[in-house]
Amino acid sequence: MKRSIVNFSEKQEAHQFPEGIRYRIPLKCGLQLSVIQTDFSYGGNRGLYEIAVVDPHTETLVDINDKVGCFENDVVKGFLTEDEVRRHIKIINESLGGISD
Repeated sequence: MKRSIVNFSEKQEAHQFPEGIRYRIPLKCGLQLSVIQTDFSYGGNRGLYEIAVVDPHTETLVDINDKVGCFENDVVKGFLTEDEVRRHIKIINESLGGISD
């Protein structure tokens, strides 16, 4: 599937590789928002996105359900459209202090 890089944030880093695209958006709290669309991500083979919050030092998923309710008691949220990803970014920004400067 041909994928194009989407601008979710001015601060994002986008990495395109044969299986898809990975975006990382730095958060002021020191964590990163990971947005991926790959052949193996939840919904990626249908052109949809998967998001999660990660610790950039350990590459581990971070459970933020106590601060942000949009993950529905999971650490990964998949099958999201571009607009849904943008809405989740806004919710996470408001809950975790915004995107890093």
